[in-house]
Amino acid sequence: MFADPASGNYHLQPNSPGIDSGDSSAASVGTLDLDKNARLWDAKSFGHAVVDRGAYELNGMAPPEADGLSQGSQFYGCLIILAVGIVLVLVMRTQKKTPGNHSS
Repeated sequence: MFADPASGNYHLQPNSPGIDSGDSSAASVGTLDLDKNARLWDAKSFGHAVVDRGAYELNGMAPPEADGLSQGSQFYGCLIILAVGIVLVLVMRTQKKTPGNHSS
């Protein structure tokens, strides 16, 4: 049922009866599991999302309707990389010596 409970790994195995067998209407379910993955996921392709029993969802991917957060994080990550690149170019430009300013 669990991946490795002796080591404290309580993620579900792919053949676990706990997959898609929880109560999605329970107030304590929340929207994310302990790994910060979407709590509702249609792992068995029932045609609708059902929460897994336990603290972790089997599928580590976020469903398309809940993927906005990860896309937003990727977007901001790209902006940071772009900003760092621009700063590096500007620093390199200012450190270049202009021709004719060397004294002999």
